[in-house]
Amino acid sequence: MTLTQQLDHWSEKNHSAFIFGLRILLGLVLLIKGFLFLFRINDLTDVVQSLGMESFNVTLALIIAWAHLLCGFLILVGLLTRLSCLLMFPILVGAVFYVNLRQGFVTSSEWIVSMVILYLTIFFFIHGSGEISLVKLFSGKEDQDFATGH
Repeated sequence: MTLTQQLDHWSEKNHSAFIFGLRILLGLVLLIKGFLFLFRINDLTDVVQSLGMESFNVTLALIIAWAHLLCGFLILVGLLTRLSCLLMFPILVGAVFYVNLRQGFVTSSEWIVSMVILYLTIFFFIHGSGEISLVKLFSGKEDQDFATGH
């Protein structure tokens, strides 16, 4: 068996675990960003104000922070993953194309992080929660061994 065949076999065997790890990573990053936004709400309101939305700066900043927290948690545990990704999509598009565009693509490391998060959000909107998630547990599609206790 060649190295390529071994990698293909390993990939097929561990696909669910890899997707699970990506979903956990995305959820954790969104949660951390949400906490950072809440603790630095004045910085976020300044960013919103610089976009020309002075009358909504505090409200929009709080919505962005809480959306990161709530959607990050739901993605982390695997509940309402597609809805959470859909809710995060306009926020991330704004971060990638409006906020980071003003700072410059080349100089901003936040742009790269925002692009990766946007990509993962689109991926999990299409893919869903995956095999290892609470939605699978609640829907009764868990393994028979787990359901019977054997």
